[in-house]
Amino acid sequence: MAGKDPRRAAPHKSGTPDGRKRAQTVHRPPQRAPQRSAPNSAPIDAQRVASRAMNNRQPAARARTRRGNRGRNYTYYYILIFVVFAVVFIVLANTVLFRCAVFEVEGAGRYTADEIVAASGLKKGDNLLHVSAGSAESAVVSSLAYIDSAQVKKKFPTKIKITVVESEKWFEIDDGGKTAIVSRSGKIIDSAADSSIVRVTGFEAESLDVGSMLTSSVAGKNGIPEAILEAADKAGLNGVTAIDMTDRFALIVNCGSRITLELGNINDIGTKLNIAAGVIKSEISPTDEVILNIVDPDKVVCRSAKTEVSLPELPPIPIETGESGQSTDTAESA
Repeated sequence: MAGKDPRRAAPHKSGTPDGRKRAQTVHRPPQRAPQRSAPNSAPIDAQRVASRAMNNRQPAARARTRRGNRGRNYTYYYILIFVVFAVVFIVLANTVLFRCAVFEVEGAGRYTADEIVAASGLKKGDNLLHVSAGSAESAVVSSLAYIDSAQVKKKFPTKIKITVVESEKWFEIDDGGKTAIVSRSGKIIDSAADSSIVRVTGFEAESLDVGSMLTSSVAGKNGIPEAILEAADKAGLNGVTAIDMTDRFALIVNCGSRITLELGNINDIGTKLNIAAGVIKSEISPTDEVILNIVDPDKVVCRSAKTEVSLPELPPIPIETGESGQSTDTAESA
């Protein structure tokens, strides 16, 4: 037939009886991706590449070394500059800077500021770095009798401040006809008698020189007047006028002219004076003249100061003769 395709007219020999083409399995080898190479590429020489990399690293290492050396050099320069400035500052501080130009004095009443500064031994122009505060404080206290304590402070750059505490009369020592006024710090500040303060007898002072510290030649008596007065203040026992410590184991305290306290030794002095204050307040009238024995705080004995005690007449003592053994009264033999 002229109109038919001659390729479809004749079936293939390998076809099926119905004319369909039999499927064939084709095994193809796996395809590999084609390797692309750079145009005009040449074979790579590994030794040449390593040599080139080494040559590239050496300039960088040399550059880092130069930078490290330069940094160390700058550090040395900084240290040198600091040392120079430190030396210059030390020289100036000890020669030109920190010169005293102003004195400030606080707490002075009896003495003027100039007197206190003069006693300290300090003067304008002194270098604050060379001033000994401790020595100046000791000089003020030892030179001025009515100064109990002094404090010297350096106020940089050019000021020195001196703060003083003036002495306060506390009690009077009467020792062998000599008198000494003692401050609260234990310093002797005057030699004139003062009837307005507590009078202490029997202290046995080593020295009564004005400006010295009060000490007793009997070690056990040191601090007894201070302890009694402080305990009396805490107990509210007002009106203490005299302390007799001739026998430190039999202390006697007078509260005015009416009341006498027998305290024994200094042990439990706070308890003893608290008891005395309570008894005086609640048991003794304003006109009574009494003696309170508080040697034992658990047993307080109160007796009248006006009571006169007369000793009984002692019987005659018999005298024995050597031969007869008979005894005769003293009155008869007389």
